[in-house]
Amino acid sequence: MTRQEEKFLVAKAQSDPKQFEVLYRTFIDEIYRFIFYKTSQKEVAEDLTAQVFMHALEHLADFQYQPGARFTSWLYAIARNQVIDHYRKYRPVSALEDVAEISIVETASATVDQQLHQQQVQSILKLLSSTDQEILKLRLWQEKSYSDIAAIVQLNVVTVRARYSRALKKFTKFYTKRYGTSY
Repeated sequence: MTRQEEKFLVAKAQSDPKQFEVLYRTFIDEIYRFIFYKTSQKEVAEDLTAQVFMHALEHLADFQYQPGARFTSWLYAIARNQVIDHYRKYRPVSALEDVAEISIVETASATVDQQLHQQQVQSILKLLSSTDQEILKLRLWQEKSYSDIAAIVQLNVVTVRARYSRALKKFTKFYTKRYGTSY
């Protein structure tokens, strides 16, 4: 969806809250995946996703486009804050661990290899700061632009670009040092 299409839908929803349903249907899957990736719990992800859209609907009149940012960036920022609030409230016994979805593969051997690789990637990610982890995940797995990431993590675009570059270099260095091969 282009920025102009998004702007049009937001303006319609701001003037008629019943039109928010179009925004909801457009972005619910993307926001749910983001939250599920952060929580690894289906029920929690569903609840937090609902809270994100309730918050967005309640505060839609306050939303204004900022240069370079999009409505989806605002939704991601709300989602990120909901996840943070959730973990503050329900401090997990085990460490928060993001688990990427594993695609269906044809052989058991390939599945095992993929799971091992995923565990290796996750173990290296844990060596980075939480913000750097989030920037890498948003850029590489969610395919977000630098300006969208900046709005989500509440940093400026130049800082996000620099942190992404440094984090990717650190990740590559740590991965190669620990596993001896490139990821």
